[in-house]
Amino acid sequence: MKIGFICDKHSNRDVLAEGLAIKFSKDVGLKAEVYGASLNPDKEINQHVLDLLKEQGVSISNPKPKSLEDIPYEELDVIIMICDKVEDVCPFTVSHIRRETWIVEEPVDISIEKLRYTMLKLEQLIKALFRYDKKP
Repeated sequence: MKIGFICDKHSNRDVLAEGLAIKFSKDVGLKAEVYGASLNPDKEINQHVLDLLKEQGVSISNPKPKSLEDIPYEELDVIIMICDKVEDVCPFTVSHIRRETWIVEEPVDISIEKLRYTMLKLEQLIKALFRYDKKP
């Protein structure tokens, strides 16, 4: 299964979602390839994002901002759009078995406290997606 998290700008929400989804999918025994991408990615990932993921015991291999062209978009089984600004930009493909839109605002102030709040919201949504509360 291939899962992609897409946001409109920066590289905070998609990287947090990617890292958390990697962790929680392993926890529930799901073999998934997880990707995060942004329509307008930053040049580098905010250090606070990497610090928060590290606190959760998550490490992303080769952490760098990615665009849609950097991931296998047309092969994704599940696509989660992390804001409503990308719905019309992300074309539907036959492989997309499931498409959802989650409204998770990008913090204007990219402080660790604001990013922590964003991460907690993503964590709740991803746990619900993977039925984490039902894990064996």
